[in-house]
Amino acid sequence: RNPEEIRGGGLLKYCNLLVRDYKPARPDKIKHLERYMCSRFFIDFGDINQQRAKLESYLANHFMGEEQNKYEYLLVLHRVVDESTVCLMGHERRQSLA
Repeated sequence: RNPEEIRGGGLLKYCNLLVRDYKPARPDKIKHLERYMCSRFFIDFGDINQQRAKLESYLANHFMGEEQNKYEYLLVLHRVVDESTVCLMGHERRQSLA
């Protein structure tokens, strides 16, 4: 499915796949898709409290007892959001990445 068809754009799942050594079939197109995923996530979860709740829920459901993978996941998510988010103003980006 396309990122715009998935609530949250598939950003959290995509970062989970990266942590688990997923390699994109089309590396030349992935940066474009990352921008879509980030935009969709911040459109669907526009409030910092919604973002936090969604992330905490995702971590609890997908990384129970996997502290090292959870840490790696957060690093990957931070990198993807930092490099690919184009829809946030500077202060919103800093707030989301904090």
